[in-house]
Amino acid sequence: MTKIGALFSKIGEITPYYYSGLRMKIDDEEYLVGMGIDITERMRAEESLKERQREIEELNATLERRLQEELEKSRQKDVIMMHQSRLAAMGEMIGLIAHQWRQPLNALNLLLFNIKDFFEEKKLTETTIENFIDNGVKMIMKMSTTIDDFRNFFKPCREQEEFSINKIIKDTLSLVAASFKYNNISVIVNEMEEIIGVGFPNEYSQVILNILNNAKDAIVNKGIAGEIIIDVFYENKFAVVKIKDNGEGIPKDILNKIFEPYFTTRSGEEGTGLGLYLSKVIIEEHMNGYINVQNTDDGTEFKITTPITHGNLMDKGLSI
Repeated sequence: MTKIGALFSKIGEITPYYYSGLRMKIDDEEYLVGMGIDITERMRAEESLKERQREIEELNATLERRLQEELEKSRQKDVIMMHQSRLAAMGEMIGLIAHQWRQPLNALNLLLFNIKDFFEEKKLTETTIENFIDNGVKMIMKMSTTIDDFRNFFKPCREQEEFSINKIIKDTLSLVAASFKYNNISVIVNEMEEIIGVGFPNEYSQVILNILNNAKDAIVNKGIAGEIIIDVFYENKFAVVKIKDNGEGIPKDILNKIFEPYFTTRSGEEGTGLGLYLSKVIIEEHMNGYINVQNTDDGTEFKITTPITHGNLMDKGLSI
């Protein structure tokens, strides 16, 4: 038989022990033969193990909660960054709208002077009035269309969808056309036949616009007649857009930092340092693509790579 028991010392201490023995009968007398082992250290080790197991169970119980809390903090951080970037982009949009409206506003001003001159010279007929009104309405509609274009630009996409990358490039360029013309920047687009991408078209437009604005700033800082070349093509089952400028390029010591949050080379309040960071998040995390940058001989080149549709792949004779 085996037992775990306790021995009491003379001073009242309790010592746990383990004994093993058997009963024997010799000459009608019963004897207990066995031995005992002090198991104090073993008991302590077992208690320590139990305590460790309780700690692990408690940690496991709170691990999921902690993970959810950290994920929520990360989401809140991204939301704040996205909000800050959106506010900065809206500020840039106001400047672009001003460039877009400058020409029709000047034309409207000239139209009003023409009405006055025709009236003073008594040449204001019903036909000329109708012509003036028609021209004025066209100019106002053009300005209204500009507002709609910018409003749609900021409307978020809820689900991934198919979209024409060629059209996104064209629509985005229309937003900056007046600003680029004012700053003496020409744009050359080399594109293949229509390429259909999959993702979030408005967010994709924001990435293109952000890179174009960065290129414009680099060219303006360099003080030259600018040129931006955009290549649109497919490569290894992906849609690729390359945007190359002849600006000042990016210093080598910060080239690998430009996608970090809050990193900016602009002084004062001109930049938030979030545009390229969020561009990377949109392309790589939301659209399962890649965005890279490198310096060229006379400027900078961004390469945006995103998935294309299965139908587009088959059209190109590529396997899915």
